[in-house]
Amino acid sequence: VAFGVAFELPLVMTFLAKIGIATPEFLRQKRRHAIIIILIVAAVLTPPDVVSQVLLAAPMLALYELGIIFTRMGYKHKTP
Repeated sequence: VAFGVAFELPLVMTFLAKIGIATPEFLRQKRRHAIIIILIVAAVLTPPDVVSQVLLAAPMLALYELGIIFTRMGYKHKTP
């Protein structure tokens, strides 16, 4: 279940960019915060085993970066 939820991350990020809540620049600036949150979520969703935590956190970090790429491709700059 945890892996299924984790793989929705790029979709959620792209949706937030489409509705104007998050920009690719914002997501890049908050990367450090995202890493900490991902590590905490991986620790909560997995058994108290370091290997399981890493096996969930590593793909989530990769998916976060992939989400930034997707938001950059789909983001439309608003003109004043």
